[in-house]
Amino acid sequence: MKKYKIKYARLAFVLGLIFVSLTSCENEVGPTLAAQPVQSKQQTSNADLLHAKMIEEAVKGGLESVNNSITVNPKTARPVATNFLNTRVLINGSIVGYGVTGYQQSYISPGGNFMTPVAELLRRFEYTVSFSNNILTAIRKADNTFGAQRIDLTVGSTNVSYITSSGQGANLLLPETAINSDGAVFAPARLIALLAGAATAEFDADTTTLQTYYYEVNDFGIYFYGIQQNSSNDAVGCQKYIPGEPNPFFVATRKTLIYAHGYQPGSISGFKREGFLFNQAESGNQNVQNYWKLNSESENWNVGIFHWIQLADDNGLPPLTEEKKIYDANSSGIGMRWRKSNNTFSTRGNSSLSVLQLYRQEYQKITAVVSNATELRLIGNSLGGNLTMAMLREVAINGARLPNRVTLMDPYWNPGLVKSGSFNLPTNFVTPNSSPDTRYVGKDAAVRLNNAGIAIEYFVSSAAGQDGYNRGVAFIAQYTNLLPFYTNDIAAKHTQPTRVYMWSKGLGFPAVGPHPNKDNLSVRQNMNTDNYFSQNSQSSAFTAGPGDDTYTLAFGKP
Repeated sequence: MKKYKIKYARLAFVLGLIFVSLTSCENEVGPTLAAQPVQSKQQTSNADLLHAKMIEEAVKGGLESVNNSITVNPKTARPVATNFLNTRVLINGSIVGYGVTGYQQSYISPGGNFMTPVAELLRRFEYTVSFSNNILTAIRKADNTFGAQRIDLTVGSTNVSYITSSGQGANLLLPETAINSDGAVFAPARLIALLAGAATAEFDADTTTLQTYYYEVNDFGIYFYGIQQNSSNDAVGCQKYIPGEPNPFFVATRKTLIYAHGYQPGSISGFKREGFLFNQAESGNQNVQNYWKLNSESENWNVGIFHWIQLADDNGLPPLTEEKKIYDANSSGIGMRWRKSNNTFSTRGNSSLSVLQLYRQEYQKITAVVSNATELRLIGNSLGGNLTMAMLREVAINGARLPNRVTLMDPYWNPGLVKSGSFNLPTNFVTPNSSPDTRYVGKDAAVRLNNAGIAIEYFVSSAAGQDGYNRGVAFIAQYTNLLPFYTNDIAAKHTQPTRVYMWSKGLGFPAVGPHPNKDNLSVRQNMNTDNYFSQNSQSSAFTAGPGDDTYTLAFGKP
């Protein structure tokens, strides 16, 4: 019993320090240590202050400046939008105005403001909108508890009057005058979105897109990412895959890589989302998805993340509540609750599906449109590795398209999470007793994938990965012991090797050891054996860059 307590004390400490390195899709900011989320007035107040700073910045305007030769005459009617691949607003990855008859095209003004028809924008943020005497009035619906209660915009004026979420009257000045364009009121979209309750609002210059996130609804799905050029004021473009909506970051004929994140403590109150930025490299920030997208068309991959951030930001230490949601949508006292912007939990709009079933649903939207002959890979980190295997087990059972390769980066299974009267697990897998834990679901998935000829990689890089180790999966997979001595941050040891692995795509591979450019047959030749790769604890382990990494073939998996 004493060893058990020590082990889980260490595990709670490790997982409690896991951080998310990016704000929203991928602004160029350093890692932020995420405190364990606690539902308190203080934390809600901190979220309000952070949001107020975003609004203050948006009031300054000029944040969407682009260099082009387009001359904008805002006094003439804007054309009806026909091109939704750029110059658009996204809310939770969905295009505002798409499919709306007569919706007018947004534009970037000479003053550097993203001007958009605000009525449809506000409706998407759950407002009732009316227009009378040159004043557009938006009244917040009951389900939006974070945005302003009321917003009044006057055409021909920069003044906005509003009632804050807490009920206080306030005024501010738009960075640009609101105009009436053939019956549509245009105003700076960034500021209006933030007033209406957007957790973040950021601009992708490559597609001239304002990307916003609204956490009064449960946002989940597979977001595909564009190239990022390390700009300090330009967010990487990313958009959720929604069948039928145009998406510049997904092409069905290309190879596809999908990553599943794990535990996300403090992400909602801190307005953060995990992305592909690696900011611990000696050579500067690395947007590692670039290495999968900057080559020839044959090697220009679709690179996406399955985001389940609001479900993954719960109160677990270790993250039992998050892991329960992976398997059981109805576990006692938890269910599928998700966190809102004000740091409270909601069950609004909940489906009867667990997270693994939600992931399977989104995954099969992709496999429905990509060719079976096109390479498809999945990566899962921490609980995301656990989730990936559980999801693929169901895919295999149902005979649907499996990926060609699965890469598990420091995956985590809690050996104490067993089937009980208040927590259910899938059926039809081999267990050693009548109270199985989630590790045996993972092992059953590995057996099924192995029998289907799928390449499986398993990496361990931290204390969290050691404590959540699944030997049943690791023995089947090609196993690698990583030594990230380049950092003393225990959280980075757990989360960042995913990005180092992705970075290595653009580099040559070692004669001995794992590499994303090695073919799937090479991976399978190292599966189902007690041999494994161990990173050499020489100077290469003390550098973040993967170009000098070397490995030894060892015997006797842990």
